[in-house]
Amino acid sequence: MNRILIPFLLILLIAGTGCSRKREALGAENELLVLASRSDRQAIHKLLSTVFNDTLYTPQPEPEWVVKFADPDQFVELKNRTCLVIAALGDDPFNPGARLIKTLLGEDLYRKTLTTDEHVIFTADQFANDQLFLVLSALHQEELDKTLRMKRDWIRSRYDELYTRRQSKYLFRGRRLKQVERHLQEVYAWKVKIPWGWEVIHDSTKLHFVWLGREMPYQWFAVQWLDGFRIPDSNAVTALMREFPTKTFGSIRYTDFRRKTIQTDLRNWTAWKTTGVWESIEAAQGGPFFHYIFYDGVTDRTYQISAIVFDPGEEKAIRMKQLDLMAHSFEVFEGDE
Repeated sequence: MNRILIPFLLILLIAGTGCSRKREALGAENELLVLASRSDRQAIHKLLSTVFNDTLYTPQPEPEWVVKFADPDQFVELKNRTCLVIAALGDDPFNPGARLIKTLLGEDLYRKTLTTDEHVIFTADQFANDQLFLVLSALHQEELDKTLRMKRDWIRSRYDELYTRRQSKYLFRGRRLKQVERHLQEVYAWKVKIPWGWEVIHDSTKLHFVWLGREMPYQWFAVQWLDGFRIPDSNAVTALMREFPTKTFGSIRYTDFRRKTIQTDLRNWTAWKTTGVWESIEAAQGGPFFHYIFYDGVTDRTYQISAIVFDPGEEKAIRMKQLDLMAHSFEVFEGDE
């Protein structure tokens, strides 16, 4: 996929903004704002779902990526959105989406999107800082579907990078509980970045367990470790994950509903990550959780990092992303407790 800096687009930008510096992009990192004609929207939504199809179960299904549509004639007022998409199918001159794409790309480049396999045009920071701008154009839905499937991983990697970068700035650039972070490093030889507003619920040297919490919305984040223990196989991973919430939190359990375990990277470690739904043992409460298990050779420990969210009626995908960023801030240090 070519990263194309579109000459006509740049001229339009300069004319519209003069010499002013670009502002930060507006809107959530997981919200795709799509400018497309009403007649194309159903097909475009289906096409985008081949790339952005993640679902969080809370236990109700919640899409991790939100797709919203607007009319192409709103381009000028919406061009600074974080994840901006302009899409059109066909070459109908009366299709407002196709007309906008032709205006932005120019005649030659627009025709190329219809007559070759260059149906996807991508730029970053086109109208605002930390913005991704995507143009989708093809004569037929099947052509665009084929291209998106071929380039899915590359496209997703760019959006995932933006999502992580912006959320990390939001979480960690402000005030943090650095005194608690230093305590964890000095006493336990590990630490995580702890945003302002969190507190220590339980800190047990005896149990090798630290439990952090935050209210509004209700979130838990916990780290537990086993000295000198290596994970023998996936059965041990499942057993540790199952017993973790009742042995540590005490009042909840991790259910089998939509539970999934994969091997993934957590910074420099190969980890097992389980996602699914937790439920309260005492009340009608529940929500999403994740649970990492991995072995670290520096400290000769198997670590478990677990997190949950309880926020009825509200979107939880971004909250879970923030908790995952906390997990990815985990560090270990040589030395004894």
